Amino acid sequence: MAKDKKQPGPEPTAPQDAGTQLPVPVETTMPLTGQRHLPAAAAAFLAEAKGERQVEHKLPLIQIQHRTGEFLLPSGELAREVSGYPVYYFQTRRYYKKPPKPGEKGSPPDCWSGDMVLPSPSSLEIQHEDCAGCPLNQFGTGRDGRSKACGTYTSIFLLNPRFGEIPLGVIVAPPSSLRTLLGTRFQPGYFGQAAARHGVYEIVWTKFRLRVQGEGESVTYCTLDPVMGPACEDVERVKRIAGVRNQFLALMDEFRSRIPEGYENTTGES
Repeated sequence: MAKDKKQPGPEPTAPQDAGTQLPVPVETTMPLTGQRHLPAAAAAFLAEAKGERQVEHKLPLIQIQHRTGEFLLPSGELAREVSGYPVYYFQTRRYYKKPPKPGEKGSPPDCWSGDMVLPSPSSLEIQHEDCAGCPLNQFGTGRDGRSKACGTYTSIFLLNPRFGEIPLGVIVAPPSSLRTLLGTRFQPGYFGQAAARHGVYEIVWTKFRLRVQGEGESVTYCTLDPVMGPACEDVERVKRIAGVRNQFLALMDEFRSRIPEGYENTTGES
């Protein structure tokens, strides 16, 4: 199967150039009426283009290294910050009887929910018939005596062509980042502020850094520290951003139902 060539992308440190060329798939089904003799290379390309499309089943995960305050990129590199257009996000819940420490390999939570409404049938030990009535979804039940024992995690999907053939990376933000990202009833979080300033948050180039918390305490953890960059104002470029988002929307939603295991724990503090 023919692979799409990677398009050159913007440097994360130069948001003014971000999104200039996004790898949007192009249909190659143009009619060949009147063209009986094609060059061999062209004929080979068209024949291959009619083949089965590759379907990706995973999105690259950008992990949080809580102890060092760094991001672990899918390439294995460590970075102090990551950038892109946050084209999508959603929230899930997780409850651990014994939460793994930041930096340890992740293990399945005892109970979790992909829709914030009902516990997943794949949960090891369902705690309640629904999330709203679950006693572990109440403030004051967490380890610190203030937060909830069942934590809310925010999956953020960043669009940046530099990430590779799949121009998306997902950051799973721990409960400690909830107020920073979504705010409270009285004050908007980052996404609300970006939408208020630019109409929608999805077209705002965002740089994510990590703020280390709990140094000197029993648990060191990080919260996301987003930095708002310029919004894309080019209409055609915005259309391409929306097109790539739509292309991968089903795959992003599929991540919602993924059992949260198999990668470094991103629990932080509840």
